[in-house]
Amino acid sequence: MAGILERPEYQGHTVNFKTYKQSYKSKKTCCNPKEKQLVFENTHEASIDADTWERIQELRKNKRRPTRTGKTNMFSGIVRCADCGEKLYYCTSKDFEAMQDHFVCSTSRLKGEEVCPTHFIRAVFLEQGVLAHLRLVISCIANHEEQFRRAMGRSCALLWYSPARLSCRLKRRTPMQPKYEPSPTPVPNEEAPRGPRCFRCLLSETDHTLYETVRAYIDSLSPDLRVPDALYRERLAACTSCKNLINGLCGLCGCFVEARAAKTGSRCPAAAPRW
Repeated sequence: MAGILERPEYQGHTVNFKTYKQSYKSKKTCCNPKEKQLVFENTHEASIDADTWERIQELRKNKRRPTRTGKTNMFSGIVRCADCGEKLYYCTSKDFEAMQDHFVCSTSRLKGEEVCPTHFIRAVFLEQGVLAHLRLVISCIANHEEQFRRAMGRSCALLWYSPARLSCRLKRRTPMQPKYEPSPTPVPNEEAPRGPRCFRCLLSETDHTLYETVRAYIDSLSPDLRVPDALYRERLAACTSCKNLINGLCGLCGCFVEARAAKTGSRCPAAAPRW
């Protein structure tokens, strides 16, 4: 079943050079890496559309092994270590209560604490933190929709109409379909009045009303989930020196930097983290 779910032939493609033999004398068949395989697209009728197949591959990357206890967690296979970037193992037992289920860094478990220090977070605290962050984002968008559109509208439009995305949609076109035409979805009006875009500015410096909502969320964090004030100021200083900070929003993750920097388990989303 796993092999069927990963075969690109069901998209209507033909794949050649999957295997090879080191010598004509050898009967052993070796598998070729994907970069050495040759793919001919749209050679026959597809059994599944490209979007569904890509969604299946994303789900396959985050496999969730069934535990002996029968317990499952929505974050299994998704959460990763903030330091090494590897997955966190979901730990549970039949004798555990809900407060005892937790996640542990896989690198620390397999290679030892000298490679990556032990990271431990209870599943209940993780769910509460994610839920609180979702409520904060939704409330901010609902109360300040126009500011959010001005801050994120341009980047979303550039992403949707980027040449890479258009070329990807062109490749999915079958020979029987008409020539590609741009989507009728209207492009955000570039001439609409926009507020000033302040680079390397915090939310407290640009929108005091919205900052009050973010500040209320920071104050509601429990002491064990909130960093000390000195470390918080250091993180904000690092954020203000980053070119991805626009009107208090991080251009890499879309979070309010004041809220992200206040959490103990958060880190800079850049490839080379600043904190």
